[in-house]
Amino acid sequence: MDSEITSEVAKKLFRELAAEWALTQAEQNSLLSDRASEKYDISDSDLYRISALIGIYRSLQMLLGNEQARRTWIRKPNNEWDGLSALEIMSTGRFEDIQKVNRYLKAWCEQHNF
Repeated sequence: MDSEITSEVAKKLFRELAAEWALTQAEQNSLLSDRASEKYDISDSDLYRISALIGIYRSLQMLLGNEQARRTWIRKPNNEWDGLSALEIMSTGRFEDIQKVNRYLKAWCEQHNF
């Protein structure tokens, strides 16, 4: 696939996800490694991050029937992470932490046969 098209689609999906989760600009910047520019192709690293974030979004759609619950889940404290929210975990700047949340939700989906 053309890298320019891939970058545009990824940026569009990320903007929609950021709007859905009401992410501030600082929160958006913390989730992307290279602070993907509107004018340039985004890095492979950010493509992976966006892909994992979309996985999180999809898992939440399967698990939580209530739209408001899906929108706010990432900000709620979680006992699995010593009271930190998913957003706090993901905002460290490390891809591994985004993947940690993604794997957690995928496992939860599997437990509920989704």
